[in-house]
Order: sequence, then structure tokens, then C-alpha cells
Amino acid sequence: MVFPHGDLVLFQVYGDRWRGLVDAELIMHNENVVDFRLYSAIAFSELLLFVEGLGTILSRRIPAPGPLGGAATRSYNIGFETFIDSLSSYALAAQAKAS
Repeated sequence: MVFPHGDLVLFQVYGDRWRGLVDAELIMHNENVVDFRLYSAIAFSELLLFVEGLGTILSRRIPAPGPLGGAATRSYNIGFETFIDSLSSYALAAQAKAS
């Protein structure tokens, strides 16, 4: 179940299968509700690390061709600022827990 709560997007969870994925205490809004921003930041970070590792392995086997005619690549990064803010919130919570 997903529901808004002020500026937060929260989802409710039941069961223990998901708990091993992240430090549950840091992303929980309460006992059964997770802050989606924090959870998605962790999940997206894992995806980026996976893609980075995959890219490293593949680049050794299949070298990328050079630039074609000096064409530049554009990247718009829509939503990246939200991701960084969410990941920063998780990092601050982890630092506070460690102190």
C-alpha cells in the first residue's frame, strides 16, 4: 500500500523478506511504513553500482568506438538532484546512527 504523507511518499510492508536489503531502521517512517525516497535512493545506488561494474567488464571485452565526427553527447539528468538529496538524507541518518 502506497500513500502520501506531507512531502513524503510512504509505503507499507509486511514480512521480513525485504529487511535484508537495506538497514531497515534508517529508512523506516514507523514500524511498518518505509520512506520511499530513502528506499529508492538505496535501490538506485545499487543499480548504478551494478551498471558501473558491468560497464567495466564489458569495456575490457568490447572496446567502445571513438567519437563520430566530434559529436558530443547530451545528458539531462532529470530527477538526479532528487536522488542525490535522498541519498544524502540516508547518509546523514547512517552517520547519526554510527555516532
